[in-house]
Amino acid sequence: MKSKELVYLASTAILLAATANVAKAEEHTIAESEVLKTERSVSSQNQAVNAAASQVSNQPTVAVSSAEQSVQAVKQEEQATNAVGTAVESVGGAQSATVETQVAPAKPEGQTQSEANASSQNETAADQSAKASSSVADSGIASEPKASPAVASAPKASNAGKTVFYNAGSKAQAARGNSQAEIKGTSFVDVSSHNGHISVDDYRKLAQQGVGGVVVKLTEGTHYTNPFAESQVRNAQGAGLQVSTYAFSHYTSDEEARAEARYYAAFANRLGLPKDTVMVNDMEDPKMQNGINQHTQAWADEMRRLGYSNLMYYTSASWLDQNNLRSKGPVNTSQFGYSNFWVAQYPSSNLNLDGAKSLKYNSGAGAWQFTAQAQLLAGKHVFDHSVDYTGRFTQQSALAKQPLKGNISIQNKNNINGSFDVVISNVSAPYGVSVVSVPVWSEANGQDDIIWYTATQQANGTYKVSVDSSKHKDSVGKYNVHLYYVRNDGQLVGVGGTTTNVSVIKPQGKISIQNRNSETGDFDIVVSGISSPGGLKTVSLPTWSEANGQDDIKWYNAERQADGTYRKRVRISDHNHVQGEYNVHLYYVQNDGRLVGVSGTKTTVSLGKPKGTISIQNRNKETGDFDIVVSGISSPGGLKEVSLPTWSEANGQDDIKWYNAERQADGTYRKRVRLSDHKNVEGEYNVHLYYVQNDGSLVGVSGTKTTISIEKPKVQGKISIQNRNSETGDFDIVVSDIVSPGGLKTVYLPTWSEVNGQDDVQWYTADRQADGTYRKRIRLSDHNNVQGEYNVHLYYVQNDGKLVGAGGIKTNVSISKPQGKISIQNRNSETGDFDIVVSGIVSPGGLKSVSLPTWSEANGQDDIKWYDAERQADGTYRKRVRLNDHNNVEGEYNVHLYYVQNDGSLVGVSGTKTTISIEKPKAQGKISIQNRNSETGDFDIIVSDIVSPGGLKTVYLPTWSEVNGQDDVQWYTADRQADGTYRKHVYARDHNNVQGEYNVHLYYLQNDGKLVGAGGIKTNVSISKPQGKISIQNKNNDTGEFDIVVSGIVAPEGLKTVYLPTWSEANGQDDVQWYTADRQADGTYRKHVYARDHKNNAGEYNVHLYYLNNQNQLQGAGGEKTSISVNRPQAATNQRDRVLAAAAAMVGVKGGSAEHQRLVNDYNSVRPLPVGYAVKNTDDWCDIFTTVIFQREGLSDLIGRECGVERHIHIFQRLGIWNEDGNSTPSAGDIITFNWDKDTQQNDGWADHIGIVEKVENGIIHTIEGNSNNVVKRNTYRIGHGNIRGFATPRYK
Repeated sequence: MKSKELVYLASTAILLAATANVAKAEEHTIAESEVLKTERSVSSQNQAVNAAASQVSNQPTVAVSSAEQSVQAVKQEEQATNAVGTAVESVGGAQSATVETQVAPAKPEGQTQSEANASSQNETAADQSAKASSSVADSGIASEPKASPAVASAPKASNAGKTVFYNAGSKAQAARGNSQAEIKGTSFVDVSSHNGHISVDDYRKLAQQGVGGVVVKLTEGTHYTNPFAESQVRNAQGAGLQVSTYAFSHYTSDEEARAEARYYAAFANRLGLPKDTVMVNDMEDPKMQNGINQHTQAWADEMRRLGYSNLMYYTSASWLDQNNLRSKGPVNTSQFGYSNFWVAQYPSSNLNLDGAKSLKYNSGAGAWQFTAQAQLLAGKHVFDHSVDYTGRFTQQSALAKQPLKGNISIQNKNNINGSFDVVISNVSAPYGVSVVSVPVWSEANGQDDIIWYTATQQANGTYKVSVDSSKHKDSVGKYNVHLYYVRNDGQLVGVGGTTTNVSVIKPQGKISIQNRNSETGDFDIVVSGISSPGGLKTVSLPTWSEANGQDDIKWYNAERQADGTYRKRVRISDHNHVQGEYNVHLYYVQNDGRLVGVSGTKTTVSLGKPKGTISIQNRNKETGDFDIVVSGISSPGGLKEVSLPTWSEANGQDDIKWYNAERQADGTYRKRVRLSDHKNVEGEYNVHLYYVQNDGSLVGVSGTKTTISIEKPKVQGKISIQNRNSETGDFDIVVSDIVSPGGLKTVYLPTWSEVNGQDDVQWYTADRQADGTYRKRIRLSDHNNVQGEYNVHLYYVQNDGKLVGAGGIKTNVSISKPQGKISIQNRNSETGDFDIVVSGIVSPGGLKSVSLPTWSEANGQDDIKWYDAERQADGTYRKRVRLNDHNNVEGEYNVHLYYVQNDGSLVGVSGTKTTISIEKPKAQGKISIQNRNSETGDFDIIVSDIVSPGGLKTVYLPTWSEVNGQDDVQWYTADRQADGTYRKHVYARDHNNVQGEYNVHLYYLQNDGKLVGAGGIKTNVSISKPQGKISIQNKNNDTGEFDIVVSGIVAPEGLKTVYLPTWSEANGQDDVQWYTADRQADGTYRKHVYARDHKNNAGEYNVHLYYLNNQNQLQGAGGEKTSISVNRPQAATNQRDRVLAAAAAMVGVKGGSAEHQRLVNDYNSVRPLPVGYAVKNTDDWCDIFTTVIFQREGLSDLIGRECGVERHIHIFQRLGIWNEDGNSTPSAGDIITFNWDKDTQQNDGWADHIGIVEKVENGIIHTIEGNSNNVVKRNTYRIGHGNIRGFATPRYK
């Protein structure tokens, strides 16, 4: 339910600003004292309508016709009341004041009230000043009973803003609000078909915002029932809300009132609503006011007769004889009981529930509807929101009957850090709980440490707060814990309380000394058993030696270990290497930064002597070299170097060397001693060990002796046989582990077979390999292919040229017999030809050639051919046999296999037989697809390997897409190429740019004229670039008209709009028109072009094609040219044709474009502006378009100027051109109007759209409309379409 009140402003300046704001582009007239909403019967349009009350005779409020009359009326009212307003800020509503109600601005067609309010930007400075001071009042909220001291500091609910009142002075009326009035119920909403489907979950979300009831519209008059009523009722009940209902009344007599009551009660019965349901009479229709008390009494009597006695009455405050306005209404509240009234009055457009509870308007009534713009569900229709003073609408809800309860328990006490958890279970409160608040404070010093905690809901439904004494000044002892709920209706209610005791232990920690190093004196300090009630940021360990006081003190920060202990390694070098007693103290840095001492200990530090073990390793008997290795190193004075003085016993220390050993990865130290550095002396050697300490001093550690002797090396080498080839007998000789003291210039390998002595001996020179070995490949063919035992000896040529023997071995060599496998492949059944393939070849005697004697069984060997096979890349041998080389004999054929060995001898290997038969040739050909174009889908068809026994006159290639059968089949004639193939290029556009599978068949036209099929293939076609085929149709050279048709559309990135920029070649693009093509039933797009829209230019025209893709990007898709003659130019000489031509030229213009902005500018350029309102480019613009088309042609006098459709109809009526009958047939040039809220004739609802009739053909009305889905476009409707409101027929000349 919506009703708006227009209350006179306190000054003429403010009124003038508001009047300018009222006169916006809307479809309604403005009533002086009230703007009532009439709900529409069609649920398909959720359009918020601020309908002005119709002019009613014998009524105190009369509809005004212009802004000037409104201003005059206000001036007269001001003179009568002398109510000079002074802005004062309300503080709790106790002050007597008159609240100036905001004026609901009128709005353009199709715009919701919230959008209309948002679009109110054209306001004068005075109006802006008035608005700036019209926020919601910061009114006081009644405090809770003082259940505990915690309440004094309880958090207050935040205020949405402040409302500024206008003090009416000594002559002011009674204050509108009563701050002391009691509110027994919570808030509630009312819903109708405008709100659509509301789920149980949606209702629960409303309940969480303090909504305790819902009033569901059931009926309107005796003609309409809310199609959503049943689900709206059932789901509200399911959510625990109290359900009431209302009927929107229209009655103007007792009988009509009783009929509407029966209609209402019948529907309530069908829904199974109990008889004690609150039943509301919604009285808003202005025509009801005459005799309203009598007729309403008839309605009430009939409802009671039908069993419904829990009755209430909804209306605007201005209708009541008891209200807070300057004038009183006709409804007798005492007749029906003022407490039975539900009053609509909106002091501010953004008033919320807290503000309404503070203002408490109409508190003597049963309920007050304070707003129609409550945004309670995100993304949903706005709600009417009301306060329930008496509880009639909310106190019977399941939510209201929920008990107030909650159990407090103290859990998880931690006496180490003084923390505990407060757990709240069994949480319940009337109207539900939105916040669980737990104020907590210690008994010490009153409430100086109180904290209001917000409990967090747990998975098990309980609520929990974690309390830490560190947030309460580390207080110990008794703590108070109280429990409060913030209910869903915003009220703070106390539930209960308890106490608990908090104790905190002192910080603790145990110090232990571990991992002493007796050589260096270093040690670890380990802290365990840590307890720090004040939290623990750092563990500090001040440490110093007893000697010389604290001159060496170090404050160490210990590091936390994985087991929870803290550890620090102490280096004595950081304490001047002092030995003796050391002090170690323990401190904790707590979370608040304070340093707290915990404990301390003493420890004694002493140092050991340096140690190290010397060992001799890696002796070289040939050179005498050796390694000195030092392990087990210990150097309490630190270690900078390890020195190893080394010398031979002979001749004293004349060869002494002080070696610096090098540290190894394992911690040892190592040095290689070369005997050449000691004059190559053999015998006993001395090795001593010294450490250079950190202070630079040299300390002796130990020493050892070792004896060195040198052995003369022998010639050596290991011979191995590798890589034997059992087919050829070949093998590799490999020499490794070579030792040649006299140097090595050459490695010789004399090799011979045991047979016939050394008649085949070969002295091979081995080749050195990268790994240091020597290798030689032995070919048996170099040893007469002798098999059996072979001798291999090894010789080195030394640096002095001497040949030295180094060993020898024997090896056995065997060779296998020649082998080979014959297979017949690639038979040609038409010619009889075939391939002979030889694989698995083994020829121990070598292989010079492969021979294949081949002959037919018939007539002996009269056709024998000795073929030489050709070696293939895979090692096989192959030969193609042509049957015409064998007299074309069919039947059995013999194929034998021979090898010509390296010595020239011919060796037979194997043979096979095969049977040859010849079939008559068939028409054949190989089809291949080449040169695909992924952007356009084009491709080449290539025909090769053609066989046509009947001769070949033509090659045909019928080709079609799989989609829709063969509707796009094309019989292509292929062109012969120089290489004997045939080729044809296929364009996808010739196949409607269809993507997917294509069929390509092959036919030959033989010499005798017969068509013979020779095969076929399938191929897939995809297109990545936008494509389309433009064709020019229905060309009329008399008038210069033609159709542009776009087919074969491919738009890989989606298609929103097809654009056809078109211009004549003459004078460049001065006549270019960007046409929007219309989609046809067959999937093509079409646009009719008139030469008159191109200055009647004749000659060549350019037509380009663009697609608007799903990303709103414009993509070119081709172009075409056409020639036009204009024998009889069509001039738009009469007014009707001029209007239609101007409208047609605008087709395709989009909202927000530059052309749309020009429409807005042209409308605003003519003054005075209709209703004083300058339109914006964010307004709905269907009537702006219609008005400007006539304005640009200088024909505004034919239809008048307006931006609101309903007001424009009033102009049509005054001009005498209006036709109310939506069933009638219009003519080209007529104005057509629509009401989307009704889809049957006669349609007499509120008009919310307008357009121009372009033509009428075959019972179809063709229109051009602005703002049709935010674009100028052509639409069609059948004659008598249910949404047609009516027509206007301009008096064209």
